[in-house]
Amino acid sequence: ATIGDRVWLDTNGNGLQDAGENGLADIAVGLVGLTGPGDSVSLNTTTSITGSYIFTNLVPGVYTVTVTATDPYTFTYANITEVSGATDANDSDANRLTGVMASTVITSGQVDLTWDAGLVEPVSLGNFVWHDVDADGIQDVGEPGIPGVTVTLTGAGRDRTFGNGDDTTLITTTTATGFYTFTDLLPGLYRVTVTRPDGYDRFS
Repeated sequence: ATIGDRVWLDTNGNGLQDAGENGLADIAVGLVGLTGPGDSVSLNTTTSITGSYIFTNLVPGVYTVTVTATDPYTFTYANITEVSGATDANDSDANRLTGVMASTVITSGQVDLTWDAGLVEPVSLGNFVWHDVDADGIQDVGEPGIPGVTVTLTGAGRDRTFGNGDDTTLITTTTATGFYTFTDLLPGLYRVTVTRPDGYDRFS
């Protein structure tokens, strides 16, 4: 039997293999399993220049694929079944934290090429909350940052729209010298909300 498919760069972080998203070469992929007769199997390979990988000549049994993400990559959303257009052939199957895919049973002669993993480069966003002394909406030289301001990051959810019930409050932080940063985020759509601190009557 045969197991395999593709590791790709999920540029927009939606968990799906979209047109134009390239495969990633030289990514380590492991396969462990237990054959029908009870023998243990452990195999390793790396992806090709197109991101594809394959394990062939397998004795029928139960197998699990694991992909190892190398710096700077991490894994995208897995099994996005609730998003329009998602199928088992175009989604990512690797656990976001471990890279381990679900165990699968393969039978004699079966060719199962549906085990994909999407990788992303984490992104960061943030900037500065300041006292706009002259209320012109511009950060002028000498205008100070405001410490202790609460800043909240909200994600639009897997279907990339706000207000659909899938919005998620991801992180809340406070400014130190006025600056704030949210790191290690998946590519996607986000909303930043700044809570007006006491003593300030409005935003500029």
